[in-house]
Amino acid sequence: MQLRQRLGPVSGASLRRLRLIMLIGAACGLLGACSGGSSQDRSSETATTLSQTAVSASSDQSSSSDQSSFSDQSSSSDQSSASSLPAQGLNPAHQPEDLSRCQAPANLGLDTIGDVVDWINAMPKPLTLACFIASLPRPIFYNATTSPLSAQPSLGRENPRVFIRSGAGLWLSFVTQEQSHRTEDPLTGEAQQQWDLDGEQTLELSQGVEAPTPFQSIKAELAFPILAPLAAKAPFSRIVSADGHQTLCAGCHNGETAIDAVEGVPVFRSNMLRNPLIAEVAESDLRTYRRDCNPTETADAWYRCQLLEALLGRGPMIWLSFDEAIPRFL
Repeated sequence: MQLRQRLGPVSGASLRRLRLIMLIGAACGLLGACSGGSSQDRSSETATTLSQTAVSASSDQSSSSDQSSFSDQSSSSDQSSASSLPAQGLNPAHQPEDLSRCQAPANLGLDTIGDVVDWINAMPKPLTLACFIASLPRPIFYNATTSPLSAQPSLGRENPRVFIRSGAGLWLSFVTQEQSHRTEDPLTGEAQQQWDLDGEQTLELSQGVEAPTPFQSIKAELAFPILAPLAAKAPFSRIVSADGHQTLCAGCHNGETAIDAVEGVPVFRSNMLRNPLIAEVAESDLRTYRRDCNPTETADAWYRCQLLEALLGRGPMIWLSFDEAIPRFL
């Protein structure tokens, strides 16, 4: 816990911002802080090129009171009731849950970033990332990659970064396991590994848009668990710089332009990127990881198993390959 001891309380967004600062030079030069692209179906029946979709890879964010997540939350009478909030100090994402309760809200679509906010607001709280993924309509169109240097880093091939396409142009991405960090007891100095230090699990969003430059998308992000209804501006507030002139994705995603505002928060579009081919995690491997996942292998293995089950165990899946016209990191 050396970082927190030196700096005092650090929100999840601030912790990720520090990591981005340390990695941004290498990330932009090698793998980029963000990635994303459109895709082609690789099912047995069709192979459709999807040139107008994008995968978000928003950079790390500044914390915002516009979103009620576990690590950055202010109480508000117009948000969720006290009875729906977790006990003090208990992160609802740090314990297994029954995914059977995680059902899609009735009569809602998922085609835009605004639709994601409406979807989340219609679900019971607290809402974990696994429960949100489990609720998504099937079949799911998806891809998985290694992405160790992004602002949403994966932990190797067995813990990939997963991309889900919803509708024609909306993409969601998340990682299947959270990082562990070396911490230090402030009294004894004893070193240990602490899992999910910031207490947040990130969902990145990208919405493909028509633009003069091909392959651009709007970037956004949300942090789970979500404890109360979200404001419409919440996904954009988390990635906008302090001066509001750019997003924290701009370091690696060129061509950033402000195109709109939601509740006073600017919305930006920027170029898409896709991962190197060597980074792709095969569909068969991902299914093997789910089959062989042992929730008792380590203290936090249950989290990985639960997310793999939320993704792969709830209905038909169709693998997508990123559109070849989108530039790669390298």
